[in-house]
Amino acid sequence: MNGIITKDTALNAIIMKYLSSIDVKEITRGYYRKDITYFFEWVKSSRTALSENILIEYKRALQAKGFSSLTINAYLTGIKKFMGYLFQNGIIKVNPGQNLKMLTIPSGYLREPFTVEQVRMILNAIDRKSIEGKRDFALVNLLARCGLRTIEIIGSNIDDIKTKTGKQVLYVHGKKRDDKDDFVVLTKEAYQSLKEYLSAREPYNIDAPLFISHSNKNIGGKLSTRGIRNILEKYIRITGLTSIGLSCHCFRHFAATSSLMNGCDVVKVQKMLRHKDLSSTMRYVHVLDRLENAAETFVKI
Repeated sequence: MNGIITKDTALNAIIMKYLSSIDVKEITRGYYRKDITYFFEWVKSSRTALSENILIEYKRALQAKGFSSLTINAYLTGIKKFMGYLFQNGIIKVNPGQNLKMLTIPSGYLREPFTVEQVRMILNAIDRKSIEGKRDFALVNLLARCGLRTIEIIGSNIDDIKTKTGKQVLYVHGKKRDDKDDFVVLTKEAYQSLKEYLSAREPYNIDAPLFISHSNKNIGGKLSTRGIRNILEKYIRITGLTSIGLSCHCFRHFAATSSLMNGCDVVKVQKMLRHKDLSSTMRYVHVLDRLENAAETFVKI
């Protein structure tokens, strides 16, 4: 296996053969490729032979970087599947990922959401004079006002913006869906910010990605997960909110908790978040109820 690690061309060929053999969505295939490549780059930099211990060390290295348990498990899933493929095809004699344990996700786990003040700070920090600023302003508005997932942002094209019974909506490729049959309602503010950004981008193809890179390195290319993360990190750093976990889900959680706190029915929130099971949405209700009606406040001494 050491030969595969040191010979990039051989490793890349094996990775590509593996990716072509799995029946997953193209975007999932892309995530697996990034996760596997990132892992082997780390292995080479650590100058360590591939083994079960190195996978455990890798898991600890991801934890040391401050990644959430959900993110780390996502990284490890791609690696475990690839190790199984290598073993089944006789490329390695022992499967080092067979007994690798995933991190435990606490029941009811929710990442801390942004507050209204923090979202306003981030929006106010964006310079909307440039096309990049217009893009970033529209991006944050969509995340905060519509509760979109990163994967949904990445998969959205301009022609996914439709009019439905007089309302502007954005059709998205929902989680574990084969088609773009889910949608979010674009609020006046979210839709206006998109219009300003797209107007600055003209001319464009109607089937082009909704958000693109405007950097010289990848101008016109679709924004990646890392690209979106870098954009958010920039404004979180500018506003001094560096203690907050860097995740688009912070905005998604904000959209959920904000709508509930302002009196929205939980079923309507479920539809906004596109949760298949109401119990997923009820987690937000339970957390809010736990804080607002804490039993501790009823203790009398």
